[in-house]
Amino acid sequence: MLKRGQVTLYVTVGLVIVALAVLLIMMRQGAFLSQWEKDRQAALAVPEQAAEIHRYVRDCIAGIADEGVSLLGMQGGYIELPAEKSIPSLAHPFSENLEVLPGMKAPFWFYIAGNRVQKTVTPTRDEMETALEEYIKQKSGECTLNFELFDRFNASFGRVNADVSINYDAVLATVDFPIKVEMRDFVYRIPKIYAKADARIGEMYSIGRELLNKENTDYYLEEKTIDILAMYKGIPFSGTEMTCAPKVWTKSGVEQELKKALNANMQFIKLKGTATEGSNNYFVWDALAKSHKAISSTFRYSTDWPIKMDVYPSDGEILTAKPFNDVGNSAMAFLTSIFCINDYHFVYDVMHPVLVTLSDENGYVFQFAVMVAIDNNQPRENKKGTLDIPDVDNRICSEAQGRARVYSLAPDSEGSLQPVNDAEIKLKCISTVCTAGKTSVDRNSRETYFEGKVPQCANALMTASKEGYLDARQIVSTVSEDTYSLKLEPYKEFNYEIMVVEGGFERALQVGETAIISISNEENGFAASAASATGKIRLVAGRHNIQTSLVSKGFEITIKGKEVTHCVEQPTRNVLGLLGFTEQRCSTTTTPGMTLNNVVSGGSSSVWDFSRKDFSKGQKIIFYVPATAVPSTVEDMETAFAMADNPANAIAPKVEW
Repeated sequence: MLKRGQVTLYVTVGLVIVALAVLLIMMRQGAFLSQWEKDRQAALAVPEQAAEIHRYVRDCIAGIADEGVSLLGMQGGYIELPAEKSIPSLAHPFSENLEVLPGMKAPFWFYIAGNRVQKTVTPTRDEMETALEEYIKQKSGECTLNFELFDRFNASFGRVNADVSINYDAVLATVDFPIKVEMRDFVYRIPKIYAKADARIGEMYSIGRELLNKENTDYYLEEKTIDILAMYKGIPFSGTEMTCAPKVWTKSGVEQELKKALNANMQFIKLKGTATEGSNNYFVWDALAKSHKAISSTFRYSTDWPIKMDVYPSDGEILTAKPFNDVGNSAMAFLTSIFCINDYHFVYDVMHPVLVTLSDENGYVFQFAVMVAIDNNQPRENKKGTLDIPDVDNRICSEAQGRARVYSLAPDSEGSLQPVNDAEIKLKCISTVCTAGKTSVDRNSRETYFEGKVPQCANALMTASKEGYLDARQIVSTVSEDTYSLKLEPYKEFNYEIMVVEGGFERALQVGETAIISISNEENGFAASAASATGKIRLVAGRHNIQTSLVSKGFEITIKGKEVTHCVEQPTRNVLGLLGFTEQRCSTTTTPGMTLNNVVSGGSSSVWDFSRKDFSKGQKIIFYVPATAVPSTVEDMETAFAMADNPANAIAPKVEW
């Protein structure tokens, strides 16, 4: 006989089993479905007569919604990308969007504008939902284009409305597409269409926001770029090398090396906690508060994308290692004469994009770009001062009390000065730069000039600038009202070719040779350079200093060691202990032999008169670099340097019309 407690236990267990069974049945019947899912299932109950047309419209809307979700993710949360207010230029080759591929762009969620203002621009979830709703409404008309397939129906359409919800793991769309169909005695209104995309847009958007906040705090991508600058072979950063060959680089060459290095390294960065976390701790970015194992992450820079790079110190296009003996230390100068020590420390300003791409297990993508910025070898923002970058004191500019009339002039092909319209006039007073205005044509006098207020300043720098002209500069005093004339120099882009002259014969550059052309004009501050065999170069007319160098590399050159004897006169005493006598004491040092992989094997230094006629009519310029035999000894290297310094060996460039 069972006791009362045992009966109670059996009853309780039975009730639990029944409850679980009921719960399972309710789940199967959709009792725990969301209201949206319940409405979606209810909308599937369509009369047989309208099933075909309903299925067509439902599939069409679902396809449009899916297209919109894909576009929204590919464009970083935008159906319509942000308007591009910035026009890419040589000075700032970026706009608000990054052209990932021809015809495909991704928005910058963080970028630095041309005026150096940092901007963070991200869409909100509400904005994304609204954009997707508008996309569905605008495209829904496509679903009626093939209604002639259902000509047995008399169909009429109403105004379409859409409601979109971007959830963590899916995008839900409810579309009210009022379609009334009639067939004989049958009249039916198609109910709302429910479309679902299994895209984790909400989760990827949240990751992107979290990632951007972390980057704006820790500068992770900037730190990786600085590591590349400091460690990558081919990019001069900071170092000391024992070589008798001059260490010379070109900005364009370094820029190409940097682009290749960024392309090779950025792709290895992975987000910790995602499906593609990776095992190399150096490239694992711990930026997320929790794991997202359904999401994969990639970071990318392409060599086809723009980059902005400035290097200091430099001479135009040329970067040169600075010898230690320039420090003025006689002992160090002696050592460099023996060991040929070259020292270099370069400071970089760099801006480049990185594309962040997130994807889920169903293949949906969410991507956006961020701009990485290095300022004076520091992440994002220079905290140790600037390199002669003036600040603008708005009080000096806004409270300008002086007046000036400024004429901007430029020489034509005959050398006659002509007025330049729309030239921008600026005034630098101490460290403050103020924009005064632009030159324009006076309606009455028909003269071209600027006239207006300027800050009252002694020894101010007045400049005139316009695209297509070298800036004009003049030191002025604006304490009292006066008239000024600024001469702009027009510039022009020419095709060029570099030829080597060896033994009286011309030849093209050979494998392992690099020619460097440096052109400067101290009078107007112009400088230009060329380092590739062919290309384009921007020049102005005038009398220029032109220096050419030919560097041979790619093979080993052995320089034999030699003995160097140094003798000095030292004071001494004679046998009687009297002062005033000297004796010569000598010491001999043996320089070690060394192996070089690049040496100067030619060059020249001269003055080039580039006439205005040649400037006006010329289309191509051929530069000539005199060459010697490749040096094999220290004496040969000294001969090559002496030749490069002798103007008699120079060959003037040839201008082809």
